Amino acid sequence: MKKEDNIEIELSKVENTIKNRIYIIRGKKVMLDSDLADLYGIKTKEFNRIVKRNLLRFKNWSRW
Repeated sequence: MKKEDNIEIELSKVENTIKNRIYIIRGKKVMLDSDLADLYGIKTKEFNRIVKRNLLRFKNWSRW
């Protein structure tokens, strides 16, 4: 198996992991804060604190 094939397989796994964490609520695609924190490898509490401190960066993501 080529290195490129291994990379494609890994990307496919990551893509499926993310797709499985996207929910449709009231017609909008959403992800839970706990799932996002897990993807970034941090605790949910820390993730929420980061979002609150950087609301302008996340303004397109939420309605805060």
